Amino acid sequence: MATDEEVYRAQRDLKSDDPETRIAALQLLGRDGRPSIFWGVREALKDAKIEVHDEASHALVQIRDRRIEELSDPDFWVRSKAIWELTHMCTTDPWIKSFLGIETANVGGDEALNALIARLDPAIETEIFTRCQVINALKEIGDTRSIEPLLRSLNPKYEPEWSVRSMAADALGWFNYSSWLQAIRVVKSLLRTLAREKEAPLSADAADSLGNIRHPLAAPALISRVNWRREHRASVRSSSALALGKVEIKPGFWKWIAVRALTGALRDEDAGVREYAALSLGNIGDAKPVKHLMRMLDPKKEPNGRVRSLVASSLGKLGDERAVDALRRTAGVDTDYFTRVEAQRALVSILEASALRADEDSRSRSRFFGKAAGAVRAVLAVQ
Repeated sequence: MATDEEVYRAQRDLKSDDPETRIAALQLLGRDGRPSIFWGVREALKDAKIEVHDEASHALVQIRDRRIEELSDPDFWVRSKAIWELTHMCTTDPWIKSFLGIETANVGGDEALNALIARLDPAIETEIFTRCQVINALKEIGDTRSIEPLLRSLNPKYEPEWSVRSMAADALGWFNYSSWLQAIRVVKSLLRTLAREKEAPLSADAADSLGNIRHPLAAPALISRVNWRREHRASVRSSSALALGKVEIKPGFWKWIAVRALTGALRDEDAGVREYAALSLGNIGDAKPVKHLMRMLDPKKEPNGRVRSLVASSLGKLGDERAVDALRRTAGVDTDYFTRVEAQRALVSILEASALRADEDSRSRSRFFGKAAGAVRAVLAVQ
């Protein structure tokens, strides 16, 4: 292993004008393999000289292999640093691709991903925090090959620790599911977690992920969890209310039921539930609960300023002109600053939409009467 001085000199030599000096520096850094050199070596992948680029790729493979070895190190902190660096090696993040160049994405390869997945096994990795860190790494990497291992970690028979299962439930909501069959499998697993798990944070994470996946299959279970008579955990009710506003529910019976459930949740004793219920009603876009939302602008009926601000925002999204007077009153006299701001924005949104509709109606009438007048003139000319 090289000394600190040699490594420092090699990192400085990466900026040399001489390609041979840069190649020699990369060879030394690849053999050394310490974590701090990763970013400098990865920058060398952008080198215009193909020989330097190839040597940088080889050095990164050496660094990756060293990090994979460190995943089995008995020292917790060594394993933690290795996971962090392998995460950045395997990333498929579009921003990093554009920043460093497409060829630099996923320099860790399949070997690094498989090594991380192997650490999810409680028999291999006994440290709970490390398994949680691996799940977070797989979430950031975003490779769909991680979905099956994460589904295993969601199973209490495989993963006994509920906090790890909670991380897995959260991670499953952040993948792009190209296969609808795979999406349904994940949704069903999350629905089982939502229904059976007793730990509130785990059930809440499952509800959040169902909202992120947005599959309509989740709607009935989320509707039942919004009701305080069926779900006594406030965090699960609030997460379910938020998720309902994201799920793609087609117009019809289930959308009607969802709107009714969220309207009922506006009376929930927990402010977080009322907050997300108001937000979701605005996202769903059904005008039926407008009167209920208008009543909640009254500080006597809704003392929480954040809830009132989200109610005002939702009324702006719904665009119903019946709310104009209530919003105008709120924008002028409400004691909460953010509520007044949201009420003003909602007013502008509704009035602008109303003006556009009136203008469109006026143009439509003008076109109609213009065509009618033209037809009359044509008839008169023939006669």
